Formats: sequence, structure tokens, C-alpha cells
Amino acid sequence: MIGGRNIALFLVGLWLIGCGGQVGEERIDICDVGAGEAASRPDADEVISTVSGSRSAGIAWVDDKASTLNLDVDYNEGGIRPCGDSIAIELVVKADTEDGRLNEVWMVEAIADAAGTVRFTHRLDELAGTLDFPSFAPTGAWESVHGWIELALANDAATGRLMGEAAANVGDVALADSFPVAYVGTAPP
Repeated sequence: MIGGRNIALFLVGLWLIGCGGQVGEERIDICDVGAGEAASRPDADEVISTVSGSRSAGIAWVDDKASTLNLDVDYNEGGIRPCGDSIAIELVVKADTEDGRLNEVWMVEAIADAAGTVRFTHRLDELAGTLDFPSFAPTGAWESVHGWIELALANDAATGRLMGEAAANVGDVALADSFPVAYVGTAPP
């Protein structure tokens, strides 16, 4: 006999298998599939039209240097699905900075809300630019340091931040510390 707990676990497993964003090697769901209605979702063609193209924004590094972040965003044909009262959309993002710290191309899954703002978070592992996350990490004997970018795109604007995380094990204790690396399009909080 299948109990309620087993059914719930099965349904959670199905939900996780069918959903998508990529963070490192793990697949995570970027949608709140239980919320909203189709009538309030943004129009996919309008989102693609709004988000596609080039835009630039200032980027303020926490080491007191500044540059310009240039973004070229394209829709990855066929990569769109409902996501609660939003839509999930696959994008190809080319990001480079005039100072050379970023020179990247990413495939991301983003969320477009009813207002037309597209948001995504992407883990930054192997970088082609000169950005060195460990140089921004707090002082310590860290075993690993990695970073990610969080961006919001609306019309011709981009805002967000680059963050890092340093981790180490000391005996039986796991330590982690997140830290800011840069702010895009806005002044630091």
C-alpha cells in the first residue's frame, strides 16, 4: 500500500526532475510553479523583444575600480516554459567588461515577470576574463572560492551584483563566508 508520505515524495521528485536552472552540477527549479495564473504571465514574444540585444551598465568593483559591463543577450530558440505567473526563458548572454575582468558567454535560464523584468543568477566557474574571485575573499585559509552573478534586465538597463563565497573545513566544522565583488548599474548598498 502506498502511503501519503510516499506519494508526496514521488510528487516532489517529479517536480524537481521536470524543472530547470543550473547551478554548478546541480539542477534547481527557478520557478514557483504553484503560484499565479496563465492570464497574468508576460507575453513571450514581448519578453524576447525587450530582453534581446545589447546594453551597457557601469560596474563598480569593491576594490574601488570601475568599468563598463557590456551585455549582448539573445533568446535560445525553443527555450521557454510557463513558470507560475511568470515565464522561464533560456538566454545566451555575452558579458564583457572594458577592464577585461569579464569576457564570458553563458547559457542561462531566466525568469520574466509580468512587468517584463528578466532576472537570472549564474554561477561563475571557469572564467575567460581576468577576474580573480580569491583576491576579493576575506583573509583566511579557504579551500575553495567561487562566485556568481545576479542580474536583472529591463529594456536597455541592467542592474545586479557579483558575489563570491569562500569555504573551508576546520576539523568537523564547515565554514563559509560570502562577500561582494561588484555592483552593476547601481551604487553599493
